[in-house]
Amino acid sequence: MLYHLDVKTTTYPERNTNRFDNAKELLRQANVKEINILQVGPGMALKGVGRLNNLGKLRLIKRLETGLRRLPLPVSFYETYEPHEVISTFSEFLASITVADISQKSLDVVERTVSHKNLTVTQLDLTSKNSDDFEHLKNKFDLIICVNTIIRTGSQANRTIARQNLHSFAKDKSMIISESDFSEFGFEMSQHNWIWTRKF
Repeated sequence: MLYHLDVKTTTYPERNTNRFDNAKELLRQANVKEINILQVGPGMALKGVGRLNNLGKLRLIKRLETGLRRLPLPVSFYETYEPHEVISTFSEFLASITVADISQKSLDVVERTVSHKNLTVTQLDLTSKNSDDFEHLKNKFDLIICVNTIIRTGSQANRTIARQNLHSFAKDKSMIISESDFSEFGFEMSQHNWIWTRKF
C-alpha cells in the first residue's frame, strides 16, 4: 500500500525521553505494579530521515523530509520511535499498550514495526462529540501520553473537546503526560513539567 505522508514537522527519537523517565520514577514511588498505557499521536517519519534531527541540522532535515513526504511511498519507507521508547521505558509495569491516532497510515506503521504481546491500535478523533466513539476506552488507562497532539486539533473549542475526551479515558488514579492543562479534571501538575497526576 502506498501513502502520502502528511507535510508536518518530522518526529525524531528520544524527544520525550526525560518525561518518560520522570513518569517512571513517579510510578515507582507510588508502588505501582501494573499499568495500561494509552499513547495518542505516536508520530511517524521517513525511515532514517527523522533520526538525522539528532545531528543538529533540524531546519535542513525538515526541508528534506517535507519534499520527500509529497511522494507516494510504501509503508516500509516509514518508521515510528515513541511507541518503542514507551514500551522500553515502562516495561517493568506494562500490562498493555494502546496506540491511537486519527491517521490510519500512522497506525499501519505502528502495527508493522512495533512488537508487544499486548499491543492494540485504534483510530481516534479526539475532537469527536460522539461519546459512542470512545466507549471502549473510557476509564481504562493508568497512564496516558499525549504530547504535542491536542495543540494540533485546531481551534480552542476543539482543544477543549479533546481534553474532555482524553480525561474520560483515565482511571480514577492515573497520570497524563501532556502539554495541555488537566487541572479542571482533578489532576495536579507534578514536580515534573507536563506530568499530571490524580490521586497519586
